[in-house]
Amino acid sequence: MKLLILSDGFPPNHAGGAEVIAFDLAKSLQKTGNHVYVITTVWEKSEAGQFNYRGLKIFRILKKRWYLYFNRAFSSTLSR
Repeated sequence: MKLLILSDGFPPNHAGGAEVIAFDLAKSLQKTGNHVYVITTVWEKSEAGQFNYRGLKIFRILKKRWYLYFNRAFSSTLSR
């Protein structure tokens, strides 16, 4: 199964409680045979793009507002 996790922050850039939970969930789902993808946000343009972190495919999009879901880059990334 293909699964998508959306998180405004994600390790290694962020290590708060919600970010760690999102990472642990992604790794657990991956271990059960699922294809897990993560979309997260970054404030710096140089950090945006596709990134692999501990076996997970991470799509980092530039954050222009406080919330991921109002971001046009999020919509275009999701449609790929």
